[in-house]
Amino acid sequence: MDVLICIAMGPRGLSQPFIALSNQAINQHIYLKECVKKRLMPYISAKYTNYVFWPDQASSHYATTVVEHLRKEGIHFVEKVDNPANLSEARPVEDFWAALKGMVYAKGWHAENVQQLVNRVKYCLRNIKPKLVQRLGEATKKRIDKIRRNGVVESK
Repeated sequence: MDVLICIAMGPRGLSQPFIALSNQAINQHIYLKECVKKRLMPYISAKYTNYVFWPDQASSHYATTVVEHLRKEGIHFVEKVDNPANLSEARPVEDFWAALKGMVYAKGWHAENVQQLVNRVKYCLRNIKPKLVQRLGEATKKRIDKIRRNGVVESK
């Protein structure tokens, strides 16, 4: 039993989450409406003037309608061609997901049903320490600079 979570993060905190059942497809239309328009854009406009949105490689994130909307709205984002698929060392959001998962399943907790899991995720999101999010958001530039200097570390 899993859920999909769409959330924006940066040095100034988290956006409101969008949580869907993992067996629900997050197609371009749902992603544009629920993630970009309702969460990402308000988050950016409330917290940032200088930013770059770095989506992951999900097909809905780079769908034509989404990319066109981002461009039309002047949202600065990492183009797909510049977004390596397997470069987790550069993406602090991967550390965020690991921390959230650790909180959700701490002490062997498990959900009896989907609603329990959704409630637990929401609870854990409310209780994530702001310093963690800030530190991870600020780490992006440092991580990219390190990759520029040293290259990509190949996993073996």
